[in-house]
Amino acid sequence: MDKVVLDANVFVSFLISHQPPISTILDLWARGELMVCYSPEILDELEVALKYPKIRKLASSSETESLIDAIKILGILIIPAKTVEICRDKKDKEFEGTKIVSPHDFGQAFLEQDSNYP
Repeated sequence: MDKVVLDANVFVSFLISHQPPISTILDLWARGELMVCYSPEILDELEVALKYPKIRKLASSSETESLIDAIKILGILIIPAKTVEICRDKKDKEFEGTKIVSPHDFGQAFLEQDSNYP
């Protein structure tokens, strides 16, 4: 089974838009065809983002709580093995280790939303 690590912004985008490709990835996860992995840092970042007033206007508290619960219950917690110095965005440096815990398992499966994402 393929595994992915999703940036917190990907989850937020799903709550706001419910559109592909994000919805496709989360549908695969819901059907058990894909494993979503997360780190404590990603979950912390998501929980902070979901409290922003703009996000609270676009997603109900039940939606955000359900998402956090699903991640904690169905997701695979990954504790980064080490940090790396290759991240373009200094504030995301702490999340880079999540990508390299098991390079053979994750391969090209890492999906991260950046400033160019619609």
